[in-house]
Formats: sequence, structure tokens, C-alpha cells
Amino acid sequence: MKNFFPKIFLIISSLILSYLLYRSEIVWNGLNRNYYYPYYIFSIIFFIFSIVSFFLNKKIKLYLGITSISFVTALYLFEFFYINFKKTKINPENISEYETKTGKKYDTRSKLQFYKDKKKNEEIFVTVNPVSFIQSGIKNKKIFKLSGISNSKTINCNENGYYSIYLSDRYGFNNPDEMWDSKEIEYMVVGDSFTQGQCVNRPHDIPSVLRSLSKGAVLNLGYGGNGPLIEYAVLREYIEPNVKNILWIYYENDLKDLKKEIKSPILSKYLENLSFSQNLKDKQDLIDEINKNIISHYFSYSFHIINFIKLYNTRETIRYYLSNKKKINLSEKIKNNYDDTNFKLFEKILLNSKDLAKKNNSNFYFIYLPNSRHVYNYRMGKMNTEYLTIKKIIKKLSINSIYLEDELSNIIDDPMKLIPFKNSGHYTVSGYKIISELIYKKIKESN
Repeated sequence: MKNFFPKIFLIISSLILSYLLYRSEIVWNGLNRNYYYPYYIFSIIFFIFSIVSFFLNKKIKLYLGITSISFVTALYLFEFFYINFKKTKINPENISEYETKTGKKYDTRSKLQFYKDKKKNEEIFVTVNPVSFIQSGIKNKKIFKLSGISNSKTINCNENGYYSIYLSDRYGFNNPDEMWDSKEIEYMVVGDSFTQGQCVNRPHDIPSVLRSLSKGAVLNLGYGGNGPLIEYAVLREYIEPNVKNILWIYYENDLKDLKKEIKSPILSKYLENLSFSQNLKDKQDLIDEINKNIISHYFSYSFHIINFIKLYNTRETIRYYLSNKKKINLSEKIKNNYDDTNFKLFEKILLNSKDLAKKNNSNFYFIYLPNSRHVYNYRMGKMNTEYLTIKKIIKKLSINSIYLEDELSNIIDDPMKLIPFKNSGHYTVSGYKIISELIYKKIKESN
């Protein structure tokens, strides 16, 4: 057939480009263009190449066709073997250390396998981060849900050798449900995964430790992946009139999420209209339904087939190795992730949050959680631009602030001890305890 391979190239390149536009602009609503940018470049080059191939001589067309078939076959073989034979990489030393210390077996199962095994004997779910709602493909997007499934055993994550599980409250957060019935709430805490308590069991998360130290009611409104705008929306939807103190816990990667969040039509309404509300407390049944649909979607057979067709693991492997080889100056990273627009939005969000707390007769605290590298840099007198700019914003807004790097430098010889196996991730049980005690101490000192 004349021009067989050029026609195939043109059809495939057109389909890829159309699919990218659909994912980027319809499913993601333009929120994740940076992620799709290299794929756009590839697909456009491929599309141009497919047109040019019509004008090549017959012999070159044949060579290109055979080479392309061989290359694509190799990619799918890699994907097949990755799915069927690759196991989650766990350092054998970590396994040995955990089993020696605890006398328990290190759980090497993937989250999917753990979920499937637990689900055989009980009703159980997994955490569904609010940001995952954007990319889930679920059609019902009349609301932007901000919490998980209510009153349910919920699988969180495994970084310490075991999967953390908690029983969610009436609104899908990591709390004993009776906290919502308290006459007075000592602390209402908003934040991301570090606030939520990944990957430890209750009562080792920050709000639970504060609950123990204060002997009062504490509400944990943290959820993995949350950025500043989602956290502000959470406050607007779930604030209680009897809250004494609102704690805004900020971790070092939170600000980069703001670019995506502000492009959400629903989330942006919280900044545009101070009286806007989704009335999420009255829509928990719908939120539960949406979360369950997302879980079904991600754990469905069809989802994994689609991922295979899309060479998901192959692409992620390439992205991983490329990102590790890229040597980008730290100041460039900060410039890219934390531009002036982001800082201005962040300032507006914090000002609104402070005003909301004031109207509620609540004290408002901003708490900056450092990672281990930040503590090392602090000891050496090196602070990054993002940190310094945020401190200026907090000072400008006259917000009660808590920074922990000084105390951590004094009480911990090696900041890597805060995280599992001195590797990466969230805090250990002892790490959460140290951080929580410092927060509580600083709050008491400020009163």
C-alpha cells in the first residue's frame, strides 16, 4: 500500500496530540500544563515528522517503518516486564532494621495489594487526596471535595514498615469523631500530609500529640497534597465557632501547589467571594460517593489496561532518571516554583485566613515545618529565597508565627533521624512527637 507507514504515523500522531489536548485542557482544565509540556513538544515533532515522511523515498519509508515497529515493541515489552516482574524497591537494610527493632515483619506489599488483601475481610478504603479529584476523570465536578470517606477505616501509607490506618470522622478527616461534639476546641489544624499524619497511626500524628499534651479537643483537617488555597477552603467550610486556636501548618513544598489550585473555578471562588460556600458539611453523602468512584476508577482493571497502553511505567521511569540527572541551580528552582504571583496569592490567602480567625474569635498561628536539608542549611547560615520571602509576608501581616529550625538544630544532632530510615518521606513516630512538642511549647511561650 502506497504511503502505508506515513499514513499510520499521521493517524497516531494526530490521536496522541488530540488525547493530550483532551487530558490537559478538559480533564485537567489547564491546571497541569507544565506536566504535559514535554509531551506536547514530542507529539508536535512527531506530527511534523509524519507529514514530512510522505515526501521521503520508498526505501527510507520502509526503514523508518521497521525501526518504529521495533522501537514500539521494545517499549511495550519493557512495560510488560515492569508490571509483572518489578517489585517495589525497599532497601534490605531498612527491612532488617525494622524487623530487628520491632520483631515484626516488614510489609513489602504495594498499596494496591495491601488494599485488596484487607478488602477481602472487611470494609476498608484508601485516602483520596482532594487534588486527585482534578485528575480523576470523574464527571461529577459540581463540587470540589476537600476530605475523604466518612466514618470508615482508611489506609494511609507505608514508610515505616507498616501501613498506617485510621478510622475517619463524620467528614472524612483523621479524627476521633467525638471531637466535633466538643464544647470547646483547643486547636483546629490545617495542612497537608504532615498534618494529616502520614505514615503513622493515631495517636502519633501532630494533632493527636497536641490533643494529648493540651488535654483538650483538637481537630485535624489536614490532607495529603493540600496547598494553601485548599487549606483556606477547608477553613471556610469546616471552621467551628468554638475554636480557640487555628494552626496553619506549612511544609516546604506547599506553595508550588498554588498554581494548580488557583486555576480551579470552584477553588478560586473562595478568593473572589468571601461569602462563597459549597456547604460541604451537608454534602458528605455525595463526597463519599465521589471518593468511592475515584477509588474504583484507580483500582479498576480498565484503568490498568489504559495505563499499559499509555506506557505509564515506562514514561515514569524515563522521567525519574532524567530528573535525577538534571542539575538545576536551587535559585532557579525557587524562581520557577515560587514567582511573585504565587507569593501575592499566598499573602492574600493568609490575610483572609487571619481575618476569618479574627471574626471567629480564634487565635491564628502560622507554623513552618522544616525538612532535614532546611535544618542543615540553617546551621550553615544558608536560607533559601522562598523561606525568607514567606517570613517577610508573615511579618508584614503581623501573624503569630512559629519556626522550628533553631530548636531542632539544638536538640537533634542529625535531622535525618526525623524521617524513616534516614531516607526520605514524612516523619517517624518520634519525629512527629519532637515536632509536636516544639509546636506546643512555642504556642505556650507566646501566650
